[in-house]
Amino acid sequence: MKTTAAALTAALLATAEANSYVQWEIERRAVGGEEQINRRDTVFRRAAGAVEEPIKNSVNAYFASVAIGNPGQKFDLQLDTGSSDIWVPAASSNTCKSKGGCPGGSYDPKASSTYKNLGSNTFQISYADESGAAGDYIQEDFTIAGTLVKNMTMGLALRTKEVEYGLVGVGYMRNEASTQAPLRKIYPNLPVALQMQGKTNSIAYSLWLNDKTADKGNILFGAVDSEKFQGSLSIMDILPDERINNYTHFSVPLTSVSANSSSGNDILTTQETMPITAVLDSGTSLTYLPDDMAKQAWKEAGAIYNNSPEFGIALIPCEFGENNKASFTFGFAGPNGPKIEVAMRDMVVPAYKGKARPFPNGPYKGKSICTFGIQNQTASEDLPVYLLGDTMLRSAYVVYDLVNNQIGIAPTKFNAAKSNIVTFDSNGAKIPNGKTIAGGAKKEPTPPTNQFKAQSGFASGGGSSTSTIGSNGSNSGSGSDSSNSSNGKGDGKNAAVTTSALSGASLLVLLGSVVYAMAF
Repeated sequence: MKTTAAALTAALLATAEANSYVQWEIERRAVGGEEQINRRDTVFRRAAGAVEEPIKNSVNAYFASVAIGNPGQKFDLQLDTGSSDIWVPAASSNTCKSKGGCPGGSYDPKASSTYKNLGSNTFQISYADESGAAGDYIQEDFTIAGTLVKNMTMGLALRTKEVEYGLVGVGYMRNEASTQAPLRKIYPNLPVALQMQGKTNSIAYSLWLNDKTADKGNILFGAVDSEKFQGSLSIMDILPDERINNYTHFSVPLTSVSANSSSGNDILTTQETMPITAVLDSGTSLTYLPDDMAKQAWKEAGAIYNNSPEFGIALIPCEFGENNKASFTFGFAGPNGPKIEVAMRDMVVPAYKGKARPFPNGPYKGKSICTFGIQNQTASEDLPVYLLGDTMLRSAYVVYDLVNNQIGIAPTKFNAAKSNIVTFDSNGAKIPNGKTIAGGAKKEPTPPTNQFKAQSGFASGGGSSTSTIGSNGSNSGSGSDSSNSSNGKGDGKNAAVTTSALSGASLLVLLGSVVYAMAF
């Protein structure tokens, strides 16, 4: 007797729920404008005294399909480890009613029998470029991968401006927009609700983004898939925010970054004390390192900084991604910690949707423009961390344990066809297939001056330059001195952010999707 596809799917979903995990397929796609998809853009949580920088909602992002309400209304929502709320645009919002509408779906409360409003004007999102959304917190049925979560709290955007997609944040509850006025409280967000309702054993999940050329990866709540990574998972502690002595984002100690090629290896140096604090953020498409370290990466790889209003980031010829003998390696938690090697093919990403455009002049005239996967950032007292986005995370399999405040990480297996899912035994159980790093991360000695031994090996894949393209398209000299670093990352997205005034006790700032709490 033949088994129907529907019956097989139902059987698989039932097995997943019985085994206390939820596997959710995610899809990579370009969002934003029709042409340029990568530029420097920064978003901050707006609040009294908060720093604000301009952003653009234009990234390569990861989306997953969900259903909300009864009967279920279908959505494609952006997945984000750097924020904590689910929010969706309302069908009645101005953006969804305009030409083009809301391609990820829109919600109609009148069409659902399980809709519950938690208060008018309790939810607000605002970006410094004046895009944003506002509305109500609601409770609804929320279905992912066939798993139903009852009474899920989420934001309903009744008023939107230049925001087309909703978002699923899976970070710490402390980052929820509801912590601000008028609610000033936390609620069980998705990872917590899954555990509380018996869908998973522990508040933990693993993320496999897969290859840059692959359309799909997955997020696995309550389990790990040992066929998706190499060796064993190295377990390291998440770093708390020392200013409030609590966990707010997935910060880890980054102890080294090296450039590797056929001509040699170099450790990239920085004037900052190592290890530096870096946030693992799937909602960021690029990786942001200290200004001096990023400029060394540009010189090694042959990237050039473009300071025009159109970009304001480091660019590189697309053909440089064909160099299969060049890479960057990220080391974590000291000499005994894990190392993730990222090939140049994953550090060179499209700068435009569709057909690439050529450099108009300069050393790369006529070559196709791509964005380099490492950009510069200057930390400050308000924003003391750096961001490891998708250009690094695609090469890693990452487990986020929100109970024990730990990260498990290992080199990924790209396009792995096999699967071996191992669940967490109970809430607070240790990461399966993991090995705790001995010694931990301490202050690292300053490495010797970078001799750029790897540079010629990078160049053998297509060329090398340290030039900068100015706003008029002209070659303006050395890129190591021409770029202006930014207090923030460059990948805008629909990250949850409130504009409500804060109490005098704290200030919440959103860098991209990552919320920081600062005690006064």
